[in-house]
Amino acid sequence: ATAASVTYMSLRRTDIELSAMTRPTNPKICHVFLPAFAAASTGCIANIFLKVVGELFATHGEMWQIAACLPFLATLGGAQLNYLNRGLRLYMQTVFFPIYSALLMLSNTVFGMIFFREYEALLDQGRWIGFAAGTALVVTGIVMFTLRRAEAKPRAPLSPNASSTTASSFNSPNADLWEPLCAQEKAEQPVLYESSISVV
Repeated sequence: ATAASVTYMSLRRTDIELSAMTRPTNPKICHVFLPAFAAASTGCIANIFLKVVGELFATHGEMWQIAACLPFLATLGGAQLNYLNRGLRLYMQTVFFPIYSALLMLSNTVFGMIFFREYEALLDQGRWIGFAAGTALVVTGIVMFTLRRAEAKPRAPLSPNASSTTASSFNSPNADLWEPLCAQEKAEQPVLYESSISVV
């Protein structure tokens, strides 16, 4: 799935970047999902390698085993930062980071539980109901991002320095405060007169 996401992003890079620029506040969630999933999946595998290294240190494992994990850990960590920065470059932090965090939490929990066989204790003690409910809530939160609507366009700022715009053109209760300032600025501007003297 990670390879498919990376391949799709490489093939449709231009279209994805154009869509992100034209819809900054309401991007396509499927496009946001691609770098978020790539960063979360590589981060998940890096966290598993990191935990394996910690277990080897705790159990006094062989140094060659620890050294063999370090290149994979560094490569996966770099890939995670790469796709994380790519997602933050394309999309707003308030949109991208919650999806990335939710996917990272889900992937760490599920794949870590499978790799270290912690699901056996989960099933034996009957805690799978709470786990399933929590997973469903996280997935529901991700799906709710598809219901986002584009924000209204911001109004033009109130500025007394605009030469072609007066305070009366702004639909704001502060318009009365700008009128004397605009009048004073116009009065202080120097008036240039054309010379009527001609040289014979």
